[in-house]
Amino acid sequence: MKITETGNPAREIAQQQISKSTLNRESTKQAGSDGVSGEQVSFSQKARDINQIEMAINKLSDIREDKVAQLKSRIEAGTYSVDGEEVATKMIAESLLDILA
Repeated sequence: MKITETGNPAREIAQQQISKSTLNRESTKQAGSDGVSGEQVSFSQKARDINQIEMAINKLSDIREDKVAQLKSRIEAGTYSVDGEEVATKMIAESLLDILA
């Protein structure tokens, strides 16, 4: 006995949705391809200011060169010392904050 595909309603519905989606995308592309758009976007002065500030912040260095130079000179001179207990306390506190957050 030969069993033929009897039709899968879920598959047919999925195919129909895919076809509709493809047609919608194609019609959207065609509508936008004529180069004429009726919509215009404008930003407020505050938004432009925020954008300029954000760009300026992004240009700043993440490294504090003065602090690095100071620590480097202290290490080279042998005057830099680290309190191990203080470091451990801060590490534990940071770990607890991460767990609780």
